[in-house]
Amino acid sequence: MPVNLAHGVLMAGQALMDLDRCWSKFLTDIPFVMILALGIFALRRRLSHE
Repeated sequence: MPVNLAHGVLMAGQALMDLDRCWSKFLTDIPFVMILALGIFALRRRLSHE
């Protein structure tokens, strides 16, 4: 599992535990980290197959 994806999953779990204060993380930080993780994953797969 890529480190960025694990980071995003942990961020989501922590934000769920404190939802009344951290609900905005689901609109900003968490999607950013998840999209970054998917981009890095796709780029690494493409480069390793060339």
